[in-house]
Amino acid sequence: MAKFSHVTIFEGDEKIAEKESKKFCIDVLGQKFENKIKKSICADVIFIDSQNKKSIGINEIRKIKNDSIIKPVECDFKIYIFKNSQNLTEQAQNAILKIFEEPPKHVIFLLLCNNSRNFIPTVISRARIVKLNKINDLNSNKDADNFIDFLAKNNKIYALSILSKYESDREKLKLFLNSCKNKILLKIKKQFSNTAKINLCNKINKIINFIDINMNKNLILLSIFLE
Repeated sequence: MAKFSHVTIFEGDEKIAEKESKKFCIDVLGQKFENKIKKSICADVIFIDSQNKKSIGINEIRKIKNDSIIKPVECDFKIYIFKNSQNLTEQAQNAILKIFEEPPKHVIFLLLCNNSRNFIPTVISRARIVKLNKINDLNSNKDADNFIDFLAKNNKIYALSILSKYESDREKLKLFLNSCKNKILLKIKKQFSNTAKINLCNKINKIINFIDINMNKNLILLSIFLE
């Protein structure tokens, strides 16, 4: 499993943020929990939603603090997902900061918000921020189709030229690669088993995992394509 932060902020459209947070949970907890996570019925994925309230207050944080001590029921980790986390009061943020600084080893926090500037600086300093962009527009769909085609044909130069459009933003690059992988997986489901397409997915997964390492992305991508 790739390294992850115990506190991650997903900033962007609410629906996209929730979808990406569930993908994160599947990556961390494993594919065997995929259906439960997608249906929001996994015992160890806990949603905190302020949709019907004006704010998330300190009382909710105290409950979470007490609950976080309890070990997961069925998974290796217990993941708390705050929907509309921009509604955390300053008092609540200061309270949860203490948990962020020394989180139980089995606990992960995901904060979904439309603007991370609503958080106090000390919360932001303890978190990894993932800025979500809608990449499923016409151009990015075309890029994904071209990238998959170039990758399948082992056309390294053109494949790298597609990736270069997204390399300035690590998370956007990962989002683009995941979009490519999902396109391939959809084709596999329709055509049943396909070794060539499975190999493409494995190669894309390898690129995504390497991107998580703090190294020069150009060298990483080039080394993978030239292997």
